[in-house]
Order: sequence, then structure tokens, then C-alpha cells
Amino acid sequence: LRMYLLLFLFSSARSSAENAPAGAWLLASKTPLSPFGFQGKDYVFQYGLYNVGDRPATKITLDDNNSFPAEYFSIVAGMTQITVSRLNPGGNITHVVILHATQAGEYDFPAARITYSPDVDSAEMRERLTTTPGK
Repeated sequence: LRMYLLLFLFSSARSSAENAPAGAWLLASKTPLSPFGFQGKDYVFQYGLYNVGDRPATKITLDDNNSFPAEYFSIVAGMTQITVSRLNPGGNITHVVILHATQAGEYDFPAARITYSPDVDSAEMRERLTTTPGK
């Protein structure tokens, strides 16, 4: 029984490795670090980019310009759009934005948009979205 189980696990792992897409694959998160946002207080968001692929991601852009309208938020530190030239396989990038809420209200925080090239010499551009914290 153990032999069959080992054989099954080996063949499953081999099959999934053969079917895995080549190139860089970015996982992206957007997480509020402040438990609540209040008018007159700072609100902190952290972005994480993780390359789980087998090639470096290049020409990476994180764009979250549309999430924080200027009439409701001012940027204290960080940027809502960044560009990174390269992220190697297994690598990660963390970026933080600190905002100041200028008006009271309930806000929906949509996902940020990520674009990148899946390899150094690739002309292909992939587009992904971060996780979204919602309201």
C-alpha cells in the first residue's frame, strides 16, 4: 500500500510539474495594515509581489491610482504606482503606502493592477490583480 501511495504521489508531482506554465508568475496582495480608517487619521496599505515562476519577471508595474480618490485621501508616504525592473524566481517585493483620510465615509478598496513580462526576452505582457480588502 505504501508503495502505491508513493508511486501515486510521485506521478502526481511529475504531472503537475510538466503542466506548470513556464516563465514568471506573480502573486500579488493588497492588505490594509490599519484596522480602521478614520477621518483625520492615517491608513496604511501593504502590497506584496511574489514570483512563484521559474523565470525572472521584468517590466513590472503596480498601479493602484484609482483606489484612493484625491478628494477623500492624501498620500503621506509611498506611491500608488511603482515600476520595478526585475523580480527573480522565488523573490518578493513589499511596498507600503500611507494615506490620510480627509473625509468621513465608507470606502470600497478595489484590487490594484499588476502588469509584467514573464521573462527577460519576452514581448508578452501579463496582467494580474492583487487581492482586495473590500470595504
